[in-house]
Amino acid sequence: MIYLLEDDVSIRDFVIYTLNSQGMEARGFPLPSLFWQAVGEQMPALVLLDIMLPEEDGLSVLKKLRATPRTAKLPVIMLTAKGTEYDKVVGLDGGADDYVAKPHPGAAAADGDGERHPPLRHSGGGSGAAHRPGPGTGDRPDPEGV
Repeated sequence: MIYLLEDDVSIRDFVIYTLNSQGMEARGFPLPSLFWQAVGEQMPALVLLDIMLPEEDGLSVLKKLRATPRTAKLPVIMLTAKGTEYDKVVGLDGGADDYVAKPHPGAAAADGDGERHPPLRHSGGGSGAAHRPGPGTGDRPDPEGV
């Protein structure tokens, strides 16, 4: 059983649906109090843990998990919007087994080169070719036309 502690209902539902559709048993919890109640009833095999939560933050939950003999060795993956190197170091140093930054809403505007780009737009010339504004000197056509 995988437990997900995530207060955002859309993210929680998406992750639980994805795990279940892959044949894994998973339960989601919007509040740490509900998570702790479930841990008392059934020990999960893995915890996916957000940091920014109501009641208590995920780092506090992680610290309690690591301080309790029954849950000290429980695998925990931080799954959070806090994705800076500092945040990752804090999570891993706090005892997380791994740290995954959730995609942010602007992630779709990023290319494979890791750079953020303005959205593509179609030129008014009728060719249907997509253009991306170029750096500094105006527009340049997108070489792939997409």
